[in-house]
Amino acid sequence: MSLKEDLLKEILAVDNAAVLRKIQGVLAGKHEENVNNNNGFMSVEAAQEFLGGISRGHLWNLRRQGLKFHKVGGRVVFLPDELRNWVFNNRKEQKKARE
Repeated sequence: MSLKEDLLKEILAVDNAAVLRKIQGVLAGKHEENVNNNNGFMSVEAAQEFLGGISRGHLWNLRRQGLKFHKVGGRVVFLPDELRNWVFNNRKEQKKARE
């Protein structure tokens, strides 16, 4: 193959990868929309993302500390407003750095 053909294949491969990432992002967003719009409830995964990408274990610890959750058909779900309120009501003060 010539250099021109190699470069063209590489450019097409990069563009295809970018397009694929965009498609995956759109599909992931649609899935998240469906999860979040399911009667207003959020799945565990959506709640983790909503709270800044925390781990599942950390989310469970927050539940033990009073974070409200609901069970629907045996699944744990959250309401976005309750998550938001919990964050604002359980804010920790930052310690000042020693001088």
